Amino acid sequence: MRILIAESLAPAAVKLLQQQPGWEIVVSNPKEYMQHLAGADALIVRSAVTVDKAVLAAAPNLRVIGRAGVGRRQCRFAFGYSRGRAGDEYAGRQRGLVAEHTVALMLSLARSIPNASASVKSGKWEKRKFMGNELRAKTLGVIGLGSIGREVVKRAPPLRCA
Repeated sequence: MRILIAESLAPAAVKLLQQQPGWEIVVSNPKEYMQHLAGADALIVRSAVTVDKAVLAAAPNLRVIGRAGVGRRQCRFAFGYSRGRAGDEYAGRQRGLVAEHTVALMLSLARSIPNASASVKSGKWEKRKFMGNELRAKTLGVIGLGSIGREVVKRAPPLRCA
């Protein structure tokens, strides 16, 4: 299977793909990936590349499109379906995970966990310096109530944020 990575991915992700037996990984970029589409069985994109009619027409062997990230603006699936390609949109399947990660980061920052961790790792024990704050009775502001923002709001009541 020939997998085309059309945008930058974390080096660890690329390495993991390269370790799979029988997979040929082609790493490209948004300006040059089109020249590799003809032989690609799979395509991995992020945000800079939009999978549209032109991309699908240039990739006759393409069997799967992976989007590293959330959202689906980069993939125009209707055209793929019209060419008899099976597909599945995983839209929204990550939003719960992202929302929970957002809440975890809120708690981490409120309790000064990153700074306290760095302090302990450097051999200090500054207990009073990193007391942190409670989120209870604080105002939670969510900018944008898309699918992830709504999920964050759903998870906020146990924190008793206003």
